[in-house]
Amino acid sequence: MSTTIPIAVLGAGLIGKRHIQHVLSEPRAALAAIVEPGPAGSGIAKELGVPLFSSLEDLLAARNDGSIQVSGTIVATPYSTHVPLGSQLVEAGIHALVEKPVATSVESGRDLIAASRYSGDIVQVYAVKGISSRRFAAEETGAATLRFTSGAVGTFVFSDVIASPYNIPKHFEPLTRDPPPPIEEVPAFTAQLRHLLDVIEGAAPNCSGLQSLRTMLVLEAIRKSMREGTPVDVRQE
Repeated sequence: MSTTIPIAVLGAGLIGKRHIQHVLSEPRAALAAIVEPGPAGSGIAKELGVPLFSSLEDLLAARNDGSIQVSGTIVATPYSTHVPLGSQLVEAGIHALVEKPVATSVESGRDLIAASRYSGDIVQVYAVKGISSRRFAAEETGAATLRFTSGAVGTFVFSDVIASPYNIPKHFEPLTRDPPPPIEEVPAFTAQLRHLLDVIEGAAPNCSGLQSLRTMLVLEAIRKSMREGTPVDVRQE
């Protein structure tokens, strides 16, 4: 008979609460504890009958003295705490699913994953920002040309103000509609949790800390290219 994997959730805010519910709903997982320094944690922990810790240090101390078992954690705390909390978990040898973004900057991300060199597939970007309809600065629409290590070049158009199933294959042809993508039956939070459980049991992660850092490097290069209007090499240092 299989046993459940004890998971602690760090953070009992809006996103943390969702993770807690998905841990409770997953047959392979057991909610081992909640870490929350604010007042919201006590009510949730009392209602669910699970231990509450006001800090990660307290949780690790309880784990070290054997009073609690924790095999994995979900870090759903404010962005600025992701790196210090993630570093503590790495040092303690505990698997962690860190909410996005993994860090607030590339520099702090390096501290978390100890990556001293970028080795991704994208080596250069050139991006142009579209017109903004909001009343504050935001990259709503744009186009980015990416150069890959293989020599291939691809252009990607992005927008967060409209979603359309239509495309225009030729200017003189009528609009055509692509079939809508299938709706995933498994919620994203559940899929993330199940993959974390797989990793705890020995599977390779779909998205590692290094891959998250590579994404941040490319996104920072795209923003710089939009600001300066020139191609930007993705940093290799």
